[in-house]
Amino acid sequence: MDKSLATTSDDFIHASVFDDLLADRVDLIPGTKGSGKTALYRIFVDFLPEMMLEKRKVVIAHGVQQRQDTIFLAHKQQFDQLSEADFVDFWCIYFVSLAHEQFVSSKKLTVALKSCQNEISAFQDAYTKVGLRPLGGQKTLKDILAWALSALQRLKPKLAYTLPGSGGQLELSLGDNESNQHESRESDPHRESDPHMPARIDTIASCLNKVLIRADLYLWLMVDRLDELFARRSDTETRALVVCFERFLCSLRIESA
Repeated sequence: MDKSLATTSDDFIHASVFDDLLADRVDLIPGTKGSGKTALYRIFVDFLPEMMLEKRKVVIAHGVQQRQDTIFLAHKQQFDQLSEADFVDFWCIYFVSLAHEQFVSSKKLTVALKSCQNEISAFQDAYTKVGLRPLGGQKTLKDILAWALSALQRLKPKLAYTLPGSGGQLELSLGDNESNQHESRESDPHRESDPHMPARIDTIASCLNKVLIRADLYLWLMVDRLDELFARRSDTETRALVVCFERFLCSLRIESA
């Protein structure tokens, strides 16, 4: 993680962090509230996309982040019920949706993706086969989270049964099990696979990577205000962010070779 972590002071992000981020030397920018993280984020998502595309061949996809302190409250009950494995799927769905809405389906990138129609068709097919649906344009962070949680429920439905008396509760997952994932991989032995991601999402990521290679582009997925998604210092926040940082930040770098 050392090379992926920007160096900051306790009070304000150093100007050098901008250079590190621009040069793709860091993946995570920590800092206290008011230290300039969101200002840096806004520079990249509001002012630099055209320059990044033209000069660096980088497409910036990002969540529409607005200051909403009640976000985690709106979905607290659902988040609290997610296991670490569930959060792997949740972040997969969230990141894939950003790539779909703001990269593959972006009208602004029609020219840049003109030669990638076959690869885009394969990505769209994989996206819909998983059961994911288009978001339908820019949405607020609250809307995106609600959509991702709904998609997760469709992909991994669970049946709970409370035993009589004080016997506790039994929970049965009706989603993909290990044998199904193994079968999915065996059906296409030549497909690149990432052990950090569920088999069906892995197929989408592989198709997305082919689009990027064909277009000779890089895709940056930028997320701000992670500290406002979950209840502060809760077990849920720990599970969610550990998965996000360890399973994705260090391993999920989707870009052209």
